[in-house]
Amino acid sequence: MSVVRKRRNSIQSELGATKGSKKRSCISRFEQDESSQESTISNTSTGKYDRNLIVNDPIHGHIELHPVLVAIMDTPQFQRLRYIRQLGLTYFVFPGAMHTRFEHSIGVSHLTRQLLMNISQKQPYLGITELDILCCEIAGLCHDLGHGCFSHFYEKFLSFADQRGWKHENMSTEMLDYLIQENNLMEIFNEYGLNENDISFVKEMISNKPLGDSTNEWPYIGRDKEKSFLYDIVANKLTGMDVDKWDYIERDAYYLGIPNTFDSSRLMKFMRVIEVDGVLQICLRDKELNNVYEMYATRSKLFRSAYLHKTVNGIELMLCDALIIADSYLKFPTDTNRFVTLSEASKDLTAFSLVNDSILHAIMLSPDPNLDEAKSIINRIMKRELYPLIGKMYLVEKMVKSDVEITKEICSYQSQLNELEKPLLPEDLKIESLMIHFGMKQKNPIDKLYFFSKSDINKAFLIPKSELSYMLPSNFGEYIFRVYCRRNETVYINRAKDCFRLWKEKSSVS
Repeated sequence: MSVVRKRRNSIQSELGATKGSKKRSCISRFEQDESSQESTISNTSTGKYDRNLIVNDPIHGHIELHPVLVAIMDTPQFQRLRYIRQLGLTYFVFPGAMHTRFEHSIGVSHLTRQLLMNISQKQPYLGITELDILCCEIAGLCHDLGHGCFSHFYEKFLSFADQRGWKHENMSTEMLDYLIQENNLMEIFNEYGLNENDISFVKEMISNKPLGDSTNEWPYIGRDKEKSFLYDIVANKLTGMDVDKWDYIERDAYYLGIPNTFDSSRLMKFMRVIEVDGVLQICLRDKELNNVYEMYATRSKLFRSAYLHKTVNGIELMLCDALIIADSYLKFPTDTNRFVTLSEASKDLTAFSLVNDSILHAIMLSPDPNLDEAKSIINRIMKRELYPLIGKMYLVEKMVKSDVEITKEICSYQSQLNELEKPLLPEDLKIESLMIHFGMKQKNPIDKLYFFSKSDINKAFLIPKSELSYMLPSNFGEYIFRVYCRRNETVYINRAKDCFRLWKEKSSVS
């Protein structure tokens, strides 16, 4: 008999003995009456962080935040998220997309608590404690601390600056340590029962990577295997079904003005924790299959319509060019009285804490003549003199050839054109290969998502392919291959389009 089954039977026996008394392993602070709550808090902490904070969110309504969450929010490292657009440069095309990582992080933290309270109320034998919930809330709140200027754009910039492999998730865990140390937060953490092991648990949830020995059967150190399901709430690498995705789908669709029928509040009411191959996983009621597909389909729609919009993509390439030129002249102070560049700030926590979207205006306002070329590119963005898209293709697999090889091949077709007065150079072209998928690359995310039925709520199963709709796509991921021209003179644009057309006709990928 599994540990969970034993615990469930024990709890059921206790409930029977007490004739209906509703014992819970996790009594929410939000279910206590006001006087009880104030008494509990006053016995725990005094001073600035002795009560919950209520904020009004356009997506989730009123959100109540634990004092520990408020203490984290009241730091320069977290407040920095107010100045980082959630969707980067998308607001240049979608005027409503002005929301930031700040409110998204609060939303993720809120959904984390909502989900765990739903599960805890239905399955008290899981032993979900108030401390478990608080740790998960912290992970949700801090999961994006590592984003640079214009969110995911910063990672694109670093790849052009020869710093491939940098991940914002890893920086988020480093920033959490830095935030706690710089603001002496362990004192208030300890007052509310949090210790170093809990901090490790939070970092493991953010990165979805264990901090323990990878050769161990259970390499995570924050929580035992009995609470394995907690690791899939904020960042679920197995199915992509997590509260981070729930919030950004609902929030982004709202601010972009794109219709959305996905409802996370309904979905979480039909979730249970069930043992699958010896590990506890969060499973869904089988009747919610369509709602799940709606979530993945909405995500794909947001990528197609907004995140990877051709004009947004072109503006990102332009700002990348501007920042590569400006990089050596943009200086950020460190804690050792030296200065680093924008790209080097990715390796220094003090400098990185100062990186946000204001970098755009910093360049425009700088009197440094070394930034004139970068200013010129940014001015083109402001005047809507953008890099024109000269051609695109949809591919099942990513291009094997490098961008340099492809641009040379495209330009080589100029020999078949009549006019060669103003030859097109490979460096005049800019290539982007972007993937759109349902959350699991080329795979169907439902393949690894377990469900349960009304008749047996404690038995998990996979949905057979025969029961899946024939309306589903045959491919769950594809690449968009785009070529832009840095020159905006008509003669170069037309020449680039002609060369791309010839290359596409004779290329093996067409």
